Amino acid sequence: MRGEPVILISDIHGNLQALEAFDMDIHKRFSNAESLPVINCGDILDYGADPRGCIDLLGKYNVVISIMGNHDEAILQSSHDSRFDTPHGRLSLEITRNQIDRKIIFDLSRQLKYIGTYEDIIAFHGGIDDLWENLYEFSECLNEKFGEYQDKVFTFGHSHLQFSFKKGSNLFINPGSIGQPRNACPKCQYAILYPDNEVEFVRIDYDIDGAAQRILECGYPKFLATRLYLGI
Repeated sequence: MRGEPVILISDIHGNLQALEAFDMDIHKRFSNAESLPVINCGDILDYGADPRGCIDLLGKYNVVISIMGNHDEAILQSSHDSRFDTPHGRLSLEITRNQIDRKIIFDLSRQLKYIGTYEDIIAFHGGIDDLWENLYEFSECLNEKFGEYQDKVFTFGHSHLQFSFKKGSNLFINPGSIGQPRNACPKCQYAILYPDNEVEFVRIDYDIDGAAQRILECGYPKFLATRLYLGI
């Protein structure tokens, strides 16, 4: 059994103001916050205006798993899936690529993994074999892809929704999105997994005005700023 809480985060999306709120909140909760294991389920980059600041702030934590998200992959590999071809998606990728230098790209490319393990926890971004998959309790693939596992914790992101469920002896957790929640709640969201597998979902206020202003200043589409207020 894990002997200490594990902090679960996902989908920061370049939102430094939200990550700073997480930083303050987790330090209020735990005196040893920076030594606790942190699992990042992907998409540090894109949509938000401060990818470098987010990378730097995350770097002071004990990140035991850092997962490659679909936006991370598109930026680090200088290519993109056709699903990014929306009125805001492609422009956002281009602006974000211009904000990070080659060293950051090199370092992140070495650090980010598609699947990571820590103790009894298995982490990935969307699905266990597909960055773009949205995994839910009613997903038909659960038996096929996870039926062979027992007594594991699976944590993932991508949908930007905050929830957990059990399937057999396995626990599935989506901690929600730090920087761009899509559950109609605009607060910064993350989760804490305790040694007894109790899950605490956290939602905290942050400086949305500051995050939205930075998005507009950097030339990102206005939609990426306004959606922060709506939690969509």
